[in-house]
Formats: sequence, structure tokens, C-alpha cells
Amino acid sequence: MKKDIIEPGAVYHIYNRGNNKENIFKAEENYRYFLNRASFFLTPYYDIYAYCLMPNHFHFLLRVKETSELKVPEPRLPAQALSNLFNSYTKSYNKYYTRTGSLFQEHFHRERVATEEYFRNIFIYIQNNPVHHGFVTDAKDYLWSSWNEYLKKDSNFLKMEYPIQIFDGIETAEYLINAQKNTILDLEF
Repeated sequence: MKKDIIEPGAVYHIYNRGNNKENIFKAEENYRYFLNRASFFLTPYYDIYAYCLMPNHFHFLLRVKETSELKVPEPRLPAQALSNLFNSYTKSYNKYYTRTGSLFQEHFHRERVATEEYFRNIFIYIQNNPVHHGFVTDAKDYLWSSWNEYLKKDSNFLKMEYPIQIFDGIETAEYLINAQKNTILDLEF
């Protein structure tokens, strides 16, 4: 599969899973640490709209900031920030669990989100991922996704304004997430 170039101003669905489909999050501390590292490495380069961390994979919905929006001393390629996140997490995880080698399968996957309809579909898909995989029956019950932050209207690093605008309000997003619990998108891992 040809990888899409990550361009400023574009929105992407970023996802990957553990090498050999192994778990990449084994304990609550792993989820917290990954989100902390995501905030540190990604927010200078991306607006993060949604995320979901599952035991063996993750999803992000994000927009690459324009060069003029960057507030970093030495701007790098946006993909480097993602690479730094994954490398940092892998090194910490490997040290903690006394393991070596790659934690993630290949390079991360990315799909450009070019329309509002696709944005809505991916946003819903990401929030419902724990339902789809049988961890919960309602997206609001899963701890490691952005949906709870939207419902609480509280986040340390999510940019909530655009998604709420796309859905014409949080109530519409909630209705559609609940209505489409069983919708499955065919993603290539």
C-alpha cells in the first residue's frame, strides 16, 4: 500500500497495532504513559480530534498544523513527531517489560480524511472501536478513548471545536455514535 505523504493542513486517520498482533498496552500505566507522550510529541505539530487506545492497537484522528501555526524552535517534518512518539513509547515499554525489538507492526498506517462525511465516519468508528471489539457495549464506558473527554467537555490535549462543529453539536455526535455501534469500516492493517 502506498503511504500518503503527511501534509500541513490535512486531516489524517493514523493507526497501527502491535507486532504479531501482540498487546502494546498491558496495564493502565501503559495507556496513561502513551497519552502523556502523545500530548508531548504530537500537540506541537497536530490538532488531535479523537483517539482510541485498544490493548493491541490504537487510532488517532488529527490535523497537521500549518507551518505558520507551529510554535516549536526547530520545525521538523510532521511524520517525525509520530515516529518520536512511537520510538519513545517502545523504548520505555521494552525497558519496563524487559523485552527487545519492535513493538509496532511495520510503519504506522495513515489515511487522508478529505471530506466532512469521511471525517464523521472515522470519528464515529474510532469512538465505537471498543464496542466493535467487545470490550464495552457503550462507547462512553471505555476509559481509553477520547469520547469521555467530549462528554465531560474536558481535555488536556484534544481540539474539540472542529468535530463538534462538523456534527452540529455534541448531541448529534452522541446520537450517531450510539446509532452506529455496529458499523464496521474495513481498515487494512
